[in-house]
Amino acid sequence: MIRDTSAQDTARTPAPSRRPLKWAAAAGLAAVLAAALAWLWTSAGVSVAREDIRTAVVVRDTLVRDINATGRVVATNAPTLYSSAAGTVKFLKRPGEAVAQGEILATVHSPELANRLQQEEADLQSANIELERMRLQGREQKLGLKKNLDMANVALTAARREFKRAQSSYQLGVISTFDYAKARDDLATAKLEQANAVQAETINADMIEFEYQTREVSVQRQLLVVEDFRRRLQQLTLRAPVDGMMGNWLVDQDSNVAASDALLIVVDLSAYEGELDISESYADELAPGMQVEVRLGAITIAAELRSVSPEVIGGSVKARVQFEDGGELNIRQNQRIAARIFLEHRSDVVQVSRGPFLRAGSFAYVVRNGIAERRPITLGSRSVDKVEILSGLSAGEVIVTSAVDKFKDHQFIQIN
Repeated sequence: MIRDTSAQDTARTPAPSRRPLKWAAAAGLAAVLAAALAWLWTSAGVSVAREDIRTAVVVRDTLVRDINATGRVVATNAPTLYSSAAGTVKFLKRPGEAVAQGEILATVHSPELANRLQQEEADLQSANIELERMRLQGREQKLGLKKNLDMANVALTAARREFKRAQSSYQLGVISTFDYAKARDDLATAKLEQANAVQAETINADMIEFEYQTREVSVQRQLLVVEDFRRRLQQLTLRAPVDGMMGNWLVDQDSNVAASDALLIVVDLSAYEGELDISESYADELAPGMQVEVRLGAITIAAELRSVSPEVIGGSVKARVQFEDGGELNIRQNQRIAARIFLEHRSDVVQVSRGPFLRAGSFAYVVRNGIAERRPITLGSRSVDKVEILSGLSAGEVIVTSAVDKFKDHQFIQIN
């Protein structure tokens, strides 16, 4: 007889199931969340459509502080040529033509300046003639002085000889005392006249030399006047100061120009720079050596800030940037450019995209679970497209970056 296993079985009471408890806990949690969401939804005083707002994620990254500016391309060396006198201008080169250094670009015909030069040259010739006449007259005066001195020396020699004879005769008793005294007086007179003749020759020679030097200085002065007019007349022939290209005519062909009128520009094609107009509010932050990104149409090239003008004109300052690879680009004088100047690079900065929400100032709306919560924040440095968050927000949070004026300072905003 085969036995079954019923003798080995033991009856047990089944354990209660835990599934109902889990369902009850889940239902309770859902109820709490529903209550919290209901409270948030009911406390939100304003609701907005999702498509009516813009949001951005708060990130931790390198903050690049920069500013945008516009300007134009200018030649590093673009001299302007001027007229040195009034006259009629005639251009020999047209704008855009290549020119070499020293090549004649234009001439100015000035009859008045040419006539004045002739007058001054005539005055110079008259001064030279007068100088030569004074030389001859001086030689004549010196000859007369030498003659007087020679005559005085002869008279002195004769007086000495006569005095010796009178002295010998007086000792022999041949002549009277009166005759002896007369011979002695004649010798003294001859000595005095000879000394006066020597002094007269010296003084008059000095006076003649002084008059000659004065006249010579006058001739030199007149020569300088003539050379100045010759220089001004030569400047009426305008030559290219550098190798480059003929720029724009600043006056019309065959037109009358006045002295110091600008006539033309010569552009040196070997180097270009950018001239930027920057708001005066950023003037104190600019410094030579800053990196600049310049956009020429669709082309972006690197540049460096070279100089900043100390003068404010029309609410902006002028700055010059030097292109790093400008020689290989096809750029032109006065071509419009846009630039981005990098003021500062700071790493590990909590930041978010800029937007109209910045007008609110010290708070932002953080978006979570369809609710935007108003939260106080502290802002830091700003760039063209980013703003630093010093406190109030963390990386990864989402905030409203569009205008928040319509939120009317409610603590919670419902987002549909």
